[in-house]
Amino acid sequence: MSKVWSVVEPKFQREFNPMETYQVLTHNKLVWWSWGVNPKTITNFSDKCLVFKPNGRFFKGFVCVTLGWDDVYQVHFVSNTYKLKESIDGVYFDMLVDVIDRFVETH
Repeated sequence: MSKVWSVVEPKFQREFNPMETYQVLTHNKLVWWSWGVNPKTITNFSDKCLVFKPNGRFFKGFVCVTLGWDDVYQVHFVSNTYKLKESIDGVYFDMLVDVIDRFVETH
């Protein structure tokens, strides 16, 4: 997992409470379960990044969620070969699940 952090670290802006973000992501259990997240892969990098590994229909790499200076999320998709596939900035908390779901399941 530290290799994932090394890919995302340059985009890090500020610390946050990943537990609150986890609650947002898991609020709709059906969507969360559809991603096929292995619970062993859910990692908090010192309140800087929430990382998990979905086994979705179209994306099976790592999803990294960070918080920007403007209090909106940044979602980074990192491949299994530790290459940054895409970063999406300006994601409000109520859009977070939809943004990730689109990339993991329908992209």
